[in-house]
Amino acid sequence: MNRFMDVSSGMAVQLVGAAQTACALALRFAGLPKERQRRLFVTWLGIVRAAGYRIAIGFMGTPLIR
Repeated sequence: MNRFMDVSSGMAVQLVGAAQTACALALRFAGLPKERQRRLFVTWLGIVRAAGYRIAIGFMGTPLIR
């Protein structure tokens, strides 16, 4: 399940689609517990692998990749 807690509002948020940008934003801003970060990172890696190892996170996600 792609759920995380939005630390600014305290509301539970669910990722509807597994998009690279959604994963990157959630990893950076959601304040996820370490285990959930690891699982989401593995999900993101699978998406990148399926895209032929092309990172495609667009304008919003580009500053998040370091």
